[in-house]
Amino acid sequence: LVLVEVTGRIQAEERLRFRLELEQRLRAIGQPAEVLAVACEALGRQIGAARVACAELDGAGVFAVIEREWRDGTLPRGADPRR
Repeated sequence: LVLVEVTGRIQAEERLRFRLELEQRLRAIGQPAEVLAVACEALGRQIGAARVACAELDGAGVFAVIEREWRDGTLPRGADPRR
């Protein structure tokens, strides 16, 4: 009996598939805000996150302004860790 560990290979194939599919979806989008929206949703669904946000840091790297976010609907309204 010979066992071969393939978990790493399968995970790598899954990551590659995700990147290729996301690249195809983003290629067809012309608006930067829509690119962020699609990327946030795709990443959230891929990793099983309740919330994904894209933010821009200030010049000092201290404060972030959230440009776009996606939520999966499981967070209660008003659940905002920024407060």
